[in-house]
Amino acid sequence: MASSMYFTIRIHGSGSHAASPESGSDVIRVATEIADGMSNFPARHFNVLDEPVVVSITHFEAGQKDALNKIPEDATFEGTMRSFVARDSEEGKQLFARFGEYLTGLGTANHVTVTPEWRAGSPVSINSPELYARIVPKLAKAWDEKLLMEGEKSMYSEDFAYYSKELPSLYFSLGIADGPQGIHNVHTDEFDISLEALPEGVKFLVTLAMVAE
Repeated sequence: MASSMYFTIRIHGSGSHAASPESGSDVIRVATEIADGMSNFPARHFNVLDEPVVVSITHFEAGQKDALNKIPEDATFEGTMRSFVARDSEEGKQLFARFGEYLTGLGTANHVTVTPEWRAGSPVSINSPELYARIVPKLAKAWDEKLLMEGEKSMYSEDFAYYSKELPSLYFSLGIADGPQGIHNVHTDEFDISLEALPEGVKFLVTLAMVAE
């Protein structure tokens, strides 16, 4: 699974009356342009087949609800970036440098100040090949349900990765869908699980502990 970074982008310029946006920085328009550009940035600056990067904007705030005739001085948007690049690697530094150049350029072109703030999330999740070779074949024989042994890369991020940085680790996922239950994604209002998955999860952990002895 990918690493995660979280960002807050603050845009500051000059406000104006809504009837004369040319007299100010039109900060909301600029902020939406920057936010849209950040979401599209990876596909235009990286070979996303070899270097997958996903940027999602999840929060946007600007202006006052009771002042609809005023273009504000400030706007803020936030979100997350996912990639398989280690943050402290040379590739990671180049990644953030490119975003920085992009933000600075747009700010200069639109006469606003763009201040980015990056916060580290989880690192890349990496399974131990040695631990996989030692445990998974035995687990496949002992587990009487379906075991998918070949995973796919995912842009989801998991703080379990902090364990895998310190100790050889394996990350397992449990299927939770049965009929209409368990088909919605995590972090959505519709998320639920089939309750029958819970005892299966306990059974799996017991089996895993036995083969790992």
